Amino acid sequence: MTDPGPQKVLVHVTGDRIGDALLKLPSLRAFRAATPNAHVTWVTARRPSVFAGRLKELSAGLIDKVYAETGFGLSWFGAIPAHFGGRYDVVVSTEARLRETLVLRRLNAAKFISPAASFLFSAERPSAATPQDSVVDHFNCLMSLACGHTLIPDTTMPLKPAYVELAASLLPSGPRYFGLCPGAGGQSKRWPFEKFIALADQIASRGFTPVFFLGPEEADLVDSIRAQVPQALFPEFASGGTDSGSPLLTIALAQRLALSVTNDSGGGHLLAAGGQPVITLFGHTNSVKFRSPYCDQFIIHARDVANGVLADISVDTVLAQVNAIG
Repeated sequence: MTDPGPQKVLVHVTGDRIGDALLKLPSLRAFRAATPNAHVTWVTARRPSVFAGRLKELSAGLIDKVYAETGFGLSWFGAIPAHFGGRYDVVVSTEARLRETLVLRRLNAAKFISPAASFLFSAERPSAATPQDSVVDHFNCLMSLACGHTLIPDTTMPLKPAYVELAASLLPSGPRYFGLCPGAGGQSKRWPFEKFIALADQIASRGFTPVFFLGPEEADLVDSIRAQVPQALFPEFASGGTDSGSPLLTIALAQRLALSVTNDSGGGHLLAAGGQPVITLFGHTNSVKFRSPYCDQFIIHARDVANGVLADISVDTVLAQVNAIG
């Protein structure tokens, strides 16, 4: 008889922002394919989970129940919450911190998986050759141990036809669209806005149509960009784009781009999920850890070209990478 794999699984994370969730999604898809009858409970300790919010559509059929901001794992003491107590075939602690590991071991699990202390408390350990440097590889390692065999991440991006059709109407076939994503979660991760404008002007002169993807904090820049780059498009701000609140439209739009330049950000991960080539600009953050599995991603790291200062990466350096991609 074929081993059906674990039937009841709990995965514990600190929280899921868009970028983190997109990096974990391929292994979740692979895990579900390998264990179609498993019931997966997703628990966050400190932060919300976009799997219960803006990416809920993508987690449908992969995660059965989400309990967000539970506080569980953040304190040595406190009772196990009744709503996700009980017995599990597998409990996966995704963080390497000892406290979370020891607290989660109190759950009733037939198999406990944790990377803490080099998997000292884990029922199973990966081989020395198992890659774990990136978020994708690390999470795939944990879910492979939970499953019982090595998983191959599935980077399929299933989008509802409505998003694909809307994207096609906003960015119709013909022009070569060039994506630009100037936002990021903090100022230290943002290449200077004026350099994005200079880049947009340069790529427009080379026959591309600049397409800007702006987050809520950059929405007030639309008029300024239009004045400086008249050819620029803002498809998320038209026909229910940003107003729809769905990052899935952003992914559908990204599928229609020839190339993008982005900061290391959630918006950048959305563009990468579109599957087209992306140039990502890194400052102090880890380019290996946050590499996307969805596309050909070309890294420009400030430590290599600008003495570690993101703002000092030149427009010419980015254009040289654009030319190299073709």
